[in-house]
Amino acid sequence: MIRCGQGWQPTIVLRVIEPILSSTCVVKVATDAGIGFVKGMGNPQGNESLALELVGSELAALVGLTVPPFAIVDIAGMTIEMFNGAALQFGPAFISREWQPERRRRDVPKTPCECRGRAPPSRIRHMGPEYRSLPAT
Repeated sequence: MIRCGQGWQPTIVLRVIEPILSSTCVVKVATDAGIGFVKGMGNPQGNESLALELVGSELAALVGLTVPPFAIVDIAGMTIEMFNGAALQFGPAFISREWQPERRRRDVPKTPCECRGRAPPSRIRHMGPEYRSLPAT
């Protein structure tokens, strides 16, 4: 089953947020479905990089790897400038949704020190140097 466009399908790019320095000159954009990273025709690595991105993402999802939602969006009527100063060509483009990390639960310790019942490093910093090099218990 094809995952492309399943669960996330932007239809229009609203604005450019920032071009990213990368081999394919990815551009961070705002769409009608949220923030995404678009790679379009005319990128320095060639148009075949779009097909490779699609096939690679589909295969990664097929074998159970975590892959951000992705889709194909039509770039038309808007000039999207890449980091190298060139513009993406009009036509289909590969877009991946910006990954949002899961929010932490409140009962999960925030630092490794809290897991072991020790004082966080900020408190240790205020002690003298002789206390910083004590062996772990």
